Amino acid sequence: EYGNALTPRMTTAPKQRRYLHSVAELLEWSPESGIQDTELDMRRSSVPLRQSNSRMGEGRVLHCHDLAGGYNPAADAEYLRVFGSWGSIDELCYFSHHRVSIPPVEWIESCHANGVACFGTFITEHDVGEAENTALLQNSLKCVLALASLLEHYGFDGWLVNIESKLGSAVEFEEMVCFVRDLTSGCKRRCGQGAKVLMYDSLDRSGQIAWQDELCVENEVWLGVCDGLFLNYCWSNPGLK
Repeated sequence: EYGNALTPRMTTAPKQRRYLHSVAELLEWSPESGIQDTELDMRRSSVPLRQSNSRMGEGRVLHCHDLAGGYNPAADAEYLRVFGSWGSIDELCYFSHHRVSIPPVEWIESCHANGVACFGTFITEHDVGEAENTALLQNSLKCVLALASLLEHYGFDGWLVNIESKLGSAVEFEEMVCFVRDLTSGCKRRCGQGAKVLMYDSLDRSGQIAWQDELCVENEVWLGVCDGLFLNYCWSNPGLK
């Protein structure tokens, strides 16, 4: 049973943070020094992703970890200690509302020991996120390289891209499509074909926030440029058909 594959390292949460506040911090980060004058948790996973054949031929299940804002004892040490559904999931996304959420090393290593891929999150939201979208698109290739470098340094397996601040135009929507395409290929080049990028169902083709809750003409473009579409939570069985 995968649930017994690893006893998590129940360490005290480090004082250093393990997330980035902005696109500017993402552009500044380096694997050698992190961010100048900032204490970051730079610990790397030492546990490779174990091959799992437990669900071969079945649909894949992603568990989105979204608990108490992340990066606290309830979300990490306590939840990890009682989590016993490793055999029922294939992928886990560590989610928080920081601009760039890097999974804690304990989550990465527990996922890998149990044959589960572990993803981080890049998110923009609210009014402040509109300027962050602009910064992202103006530095698209640099951000691709930085996110791929984070993936390689920390040793996790992919990204969920969640854009919940509106874009300025349909042109910026197309630029975001190009960014996600380049991020997907960039992560695979840097970390191997097992690296994945998922896109959240939050934008229509005009760049406005519009959750579709199903695969349709407004969001199908993402399936051509990344590894999957994370539908909004209001999906229904008829919509999935």
